[in-house]
Amino acid sequence: MSKAIKVLITCGLFILALFIFFWAESGSSSTLANIWPWYFTRASGLVAYLLLFLLLVSGAGIKTSQSFKFLSPTFAWLQHRYLGMALSFAVIIHLISLLADTYLKFTIVEVLIPFASTYKPLFLSLGIIGFYIFLAVILSSIFTITKFPKAWRLLHYLPYPMFVAIFVHGYFIGTDTAAPQIRGMYLITGLIAGALSLYRLYFFYKQK
Repeated sequence: MSKAIKVLITCGLFILALFIFFWAESGSSSTLANIWPWYFTRASGLVAYLLLFLLLVSGAGIKTSQSFKFLSPTFAWLQHRYLGMALSFAVIIHLISLLADTYLKFTIVEVLIPFASTYKPLFLSLGIIGFYIFLAVILSSIFTITKFPKAWRLLHYLPYPMFVAIFVHGYFIGTDTAAPQIRGMYLITGLIAGALSLYRLYFFYKQK
C-alpha cells in the first residue's frame, strides 16, 4: 500500500472517529440516515482546519529552513505534500456532507458561490473563498512549480490570508466553538499562525 493511500486512510479514520464522538455525545435517537451529514460536516471541518494549520506550519518551516533542523529536506517536503493531500480529502468530505444535509439543504450553487446562500452569508462565503484559494495553491503546485517557479512562489503566500478566512469561517459558523476545548484550540492555533505569519514576513524582508 502506497504512503499516499495510508495518509488518506488515516485522515478518513480521524474524521470517522470525530463523527462517532459527536454522534455518541449528542445521545440522539435519530437514525443515521437522517443525521450523518451533520456530524460528518462538523468532523471533516475540524479535521480540515487542523490539517490547514499543520500545512501552514510545515510550509513556513520549509521556507525559513527551520524544519531542516529536525527533519531531512526530503522528509519535510514529503510531509508537506501528504498534509496537502489529506487536507484535500477532508475538504471533499466536507463539501459532500454539506450537500447531503437534509436540514440546511444547501444547493451546489450555495456551496460553491460566495454570498449565494442566506445562511450566515459572510462566514459561509469566507469558507468558500478559502476553498478557491486552496485550489489555486494546489493547482499551482501541480502545474507551475517547474514551469513558472516565480508565480508558484508568489501564490504560496496565499495560504496566510486563506488561513485567516478559514479561521473566521470555522470559529463563527461552527457550532462546536461553543465548547471551551474547541474554542481554545481555535484561539491557540490562530495565535501560533499569526506569529508564524509575522516571522515569515520578517524572513522575506531579511532575504531582500
